[in-house]
Amino acid sequence: MKNTTFGLALALCLCLAPGCSSKKKTAAEAGAASASGTSASTTAATTKKGEPVLCGSTIACRQKGLCVPKGGRCVADDGSCRKSEVCKYLAFCSADMGRCARFGLPVCRKGADAYCKRSCGDSCSCRSGTCTTNTTLPKQITFPETISRAAIKQVMGLHRGATRGCYERRLLRQPTLGGRVRVEFVISADGSTQDVKVGHSTFSDNSLAECVLRAVRAMRFPKPDKEQTIRYPFVFSAPGLIGKMRILVGGKPKLTVDARGVVRQGETKLYRLMVAEKEIWGRRGKIKLTAEGKVIGTDGKARAGTVNDKGELSLGGKTLVIGDDGKLSGGDKKAPAVVIEGAKDVLHKRAAMLLYVHNVLSK
Repeated sequence: MKNTTFGLALALCLCLAPGCSSKKKTAAEAGAASASGTSASTTAATTKKGEPVLCGSTIACRQKGLCVPKGGRCVADDGSCRKSEVCKYLAFCSADMGRCARFGLPVCRKGADAYCKRSCGDSCSCRSGTCTTNTTLPKQITFPETISRAAIKQVMGLHRGATRGCYERRLLRQPTLGGRVRVEFVISADGSTQDVKVGHSTFSDNSLAECVLRAVRAMRFPKPDKEQTIRYPFVFSAPGLIGKMRILVGGKPKLTVDARGVVRQGETKLYRLMVAEKEIWGRRGKIKLTAEGKVIGTDGKARAGTVNDKGELSLGGKTLVIGDDGKLSGGDKKAPAVVIEGAKDVLHKRAAMLLYVHNVLSK
């Protein structure tokens, strides 16, 4: 009886786009499939295009008009369904859309908004029953017909470090800060942004919104046939990055750790190193950290480095050092040290800035 009820619940997640109408299942069909042991997640896992990968524990995705429970598989190399014909657009969702937030944003919190997956022109997932229902949904991102969604997304992604840095600098003073800023601007005929302004902001501090405006003014888009007006919401929330991690602010004694606990014996892990510096991502790169403390470049370049007993991270023979002014530099300086702890966080003893390491792969 329990399995049948679950199958019926999945069938309630309707697929509204024309391209998906032939793929919908009725509640009776979904119940029968559940009773026979055939689940939507199994169907999704066998979809052709792309290598099936887990969407993530908090993401519910849909494939071929079927609802896939959390833990199901989506067709994409990063869980974003971008290679799927029915799950390739982004929508701006709220708490009643279920738990399908990107970057680990907590949508199941009263008044919380986040970018969610959208499939078949419909909501991004079935209602989970655990979220506070909002009757009024935020407006979706609007794009001009002459510039593709992919192009807009790509440009925003290239400048994400700048917009994200605007927010993260303020987390140093207010660790619980969160909200969204909707920016309105015009893409001119030469691809530059004009008439950039704030349409709406939930932040009382105007300096954050002004910082985001400066980042948008620096963006360059593909040249449209004519001027196009865009409304784009930026969502900022404390976890803010993919995966489980904490934002740790330097300058607190409790952040001092023993560098010898970097990895467990015999493990090799892949990390993404990201640094927020002067409202811009200062450095980006992937490193592989072995049990012996060796750092091996994974971008195809023959680089190597080590994590020494002082907790200094060295890449390509250069030690990455965070100075007292909060700047990241490469050189032979030995202090203050950058310390990596386990597979979760990067800590620093004194610098007043944020440094993240995201564990994206374990072998």
